[in-house]
Amino acid sequence: MIRIVIPVGIAYGSDVEKALQLMAEAAAENEYVLKELGPILTFDSFGDNALILNLRCYLGSLDYRWETKTALHKAINQKFNAAGIVIQLNRRLLIPRDYFATVKSMGGTLLLDHSAVLFPSDFQ
Repeated sequence: MIRIVIPVGIAYGSDVEKALQLMAEAAAENEYVLKELGPILTFDSFGDNALILNLRCYLGSLDYRWETKTALHKAINQKFNAAGIVIQLNRRLLIPRDYFATVKSMGGTLLLDHSAVLFPSDFQ
């Protein structure tokens, strides 16, 4: 027996109860998810860009792990699309370091909190 976890981030303002219900349906419809243990659905956290939900379920064999994860991801995506629930992408703003000097030299006002900006050079 093996447990798999499917994390999904949905847009703020989405119907969490509906999303959890659709994830439960996807698990119930999958032939490899063990019905006797049932899926475990949680609203795990308020992420930076999304509400984080998790589907945890058990499979009888490791042999079907990847096939089942793929099928569950596809089913959840289809169900969310049909229900108008948006799967949120992470958003990051990358601005060249010299942008701030350029804006200041032109007499502009900075509208960004400098501490929240990631610069490409920060990843070196």
